[in-house]
Amino acid sequence: MTPDFDDQPTPPSSVRAPWEKAPAAPTPAAPPVAPVHDADFAELDGDPAPTITPPAPAPFAAPPADAPLGARAAEPDRNLDSEYENGKLLAEQLQTLGYHPVVIVGTAGSGKTALLLSLMGYLRGASKATNVQIMLGSPLLDQTTQYGQQIQEQAVGLFNQALQAFLSGVAPPATKATQPFFVPVELQFHDGKIQKYAFLESDGEWYRPDYNSPNLYKDLRPELEALFRHFKGSISMFYVAPATQMSFADASARSPRGGNNATSMRDASQGLVGAMQHYSTHRAAKRRLDQQVFLITKWDSVMEPGASTHGFEEPRLEDAVSFARDNFSDAFAYFESMNVGDKASRKKILMQYSSGLMSNRVIASPDRSELRALHYYHRTLWNLLSRFGFGTAVDPEAVTPRSVGNSLRNITDGLLGMLGIKPGKR
Repeated sequence: MTPDFDDQPTPPSSVRAPWEKAPAAPTPAAPPVAPVHDADFAELDGDPAPTITPPAPAPFAAPPADAPLGARAAEPDRNLDSEYENGKLLAEQLQTLGYHPVVIVGTAGSGKTALLLSLMGYLRGASKATNVQIMLGSPLLDQTTQYGQQIQEQAVGLFNQALQAFLSGVAPPATKATQPFFVPVELQFHDGKIQKYAFLESDGEWYRPDYNSPNLYKDLRPELEALFRHFKGSISMFYVAPATQMSFADASARSPRGGNNATSMRDASQGLVGAMQHYSTHRAAKRRLDQQVFLITKWDSVMEPGASTHGFEEPRLEDAVSFARDNFSDAFAYFESMNVGDKASRKKILMQYSSGLMSNRVIASPDRSELRALHYYHRTLWNLLSRFGFGTAVDPEAVTPRSVGNSLRNITDGLLGMLGIKPGKR
């Protein structure tokens, strides 16, 4: 029987993780700067993706009284204009410093933080990759400002403390950040080349649908709205769709939401619809520059490692398409409808992912076959980012499961599969 692996089954805590600090103070905007990233892309206007009105929700059991609802109207100390200016400043600095932003969105418990840590851990020494090292990048903003210092402290804490805990077998807790922040990393190759990425870390509660509001979807954080509007290069968007979800109410180490896993999955799907709608609205003029990745995380809870079907070791596109349509129908329909312009097969991807074999907050030690499979997931996603952002592979080393050629072709055939067109035999 397949274990119900999950990296975040425990209730949210009021105690902040080491990298989570207090809200930032307003920061003056920096002078405008010239774009230096992805200059080969033209800035094209595109029609926003069509709005999909979700079906009326099934009877909804309200969360416990102590569960965070993300009601931003109840935060009188927030300055939305200042938050927008902070995001605009971040966009300008990411552009100036040559970073490729990777925006990871998804509801609480979807595995966003574990995804980020598994990617960094793969290049931190846990893999066979020998041609590249990953380092924490320089601060993105002026460290004499409270906001710049705060987001750098959060990035340092995640890259050092949380990553070390992850490599030691402890999965991360649910992120309870007070504002979005980016973790800047540099990939240093042995030939002297450098690639720079900035990974978004955020609170999943920001994407959770609010069934008590007529709008259903919460407003986008002003920092992200500013990033989408003002960043002039390409962005990689990761829409995290978990293969299993956990509840903050009545959750045990191996039991999802006390039997309400379907409700949790519905919330995760609706949360992604809201995130995609906000992105499409605020990024409309530049959306054709970006890469869109619909990522089904926790794939080990769907396909058991070591099973005779090899569905975990050799993930198939058709399995991902079927799962997405069955469990994330609204979100996947919106994803399929997004207009990404030319070279669609390069800029719209569906794939499975597994950060590790997790139960409760313990990461099991994989055997050799499982480790090869996990490295395949991590390396494939890194190469996807690197080829899109910088035109080269991070780790082309052939440390792969059986039939990796078929798996790689599955990714290149992603768009055809999502459109219901079966690729021809090769």
